Amino acid sequence: MTRRRIYAALIAVLLVVALGVWLNRMSHQDDGDVAYYTCSMHPQIHADEPGNCPICGMKLVPVKKMPPSPSTSAPGVQIDPAYTQRIGVVSEPVTVRPLEKTVHAAAKVAHDPALWIAETEFLQALILGDSSLIKAAELKLQFMGLSPAWIAELKKGRIATSSLHVPAGHAEYVEAYLYPSEVEAVTTGYKVDVLDVSGQTIKTGIVASVSTVLDMDTRTIRVLVKTDGGIPLRPNTFVQAVIRIPQGEALAVPETALLFNGDHTMAYVVTADGRYVPRAVVLGNKGNGYYAVRSGLSEGERVVVNGSFLIDAETQIRTGGMAEHQH
Repeated sequence: MTRRRIYAALIAVLLVVALGVWLNRMSHQDDGDVAYYTCSMHPQIHADEPGNCPICGMKLVPVKKMPPSPSTSAPGVQIDPAYTQRIGVVSEPVTVRPLEKTVHAAAKVAHDPALWIAETEFLQALILGDSSLIKAAELKLQFMGLSPAWIAELKKGRIATSSLHVPAGHAEYVEAYLYPSEVEAVTTGYKVDVLDVSGQTIKTGIVASVSTVLDMDTRTIRVLVKTDGGIPLRPNTFVQAVIRIPQGEALAVPETALLFNGDHTMAYVVTADGRYVPRAVVLGNKGNGYYAVRSGLSEGERVVVNGSFLIDAETQIRTGGMAEHQH
């Protein structure tokens, strides 16, 4: 009986030791999968042990080690997809798209009886056929802000623009006032959004006339915008005109994807195998939240459009601040 008890005790001890070794190995295996612990809100925090963020107090989360890249010379870094999802990294492809820039101008609901009278005088001069009167009336219209194209249309249609002196709620024209540096790129036919003082769009229209005369008092040039009528404001009410100037189609990247680093600009390209590669880019015109790309990116390449700063910080940490921006 004594020997049996001894054997049983030895077997029990061996089982306990084996269990302890197994648990220890499992524990080390789990720890070995973790590269470091970081904070979701402050990714610059790298800790060897779990705990709380020293900045905000949030619980640190583990960042798993990534398997080695098939090629040690491959550019960029690989980051755990779960981590990038947690910090809100978003990417999208570089595409060809139409670009446009906008010019914001002070404006008012057009109410100019004097201009309507001048138009009527011009039409009367045409009926009389007196060339000197016609020339004088035409010059007067030009000085009041009407373009040669507008005057030619007036001569053809023989009807004065009555909406320039109608009561509230019936006006269809807006007068915008642009500085010479702004008006150079504006021409008739461009689309315009008319905004009230709160910034809400109340009407849309097109540029109908661009004056050739500079107002010496305001140093601005008068631009008439024709809407579809019924502007719900009193005549002479101040509004804002947003003129949309087409820039043509171009390979473009969102402004949010770009990191402006002194003398160069860069974006992070996401490769097919999940690496984040810094890429220097040369930009062209800016329009509607995008920049035209002159060089550095190709159509279809995916770039980080949200979280670029976090990816850049992680890259600098992993490379010791020696990340090479690819050209």
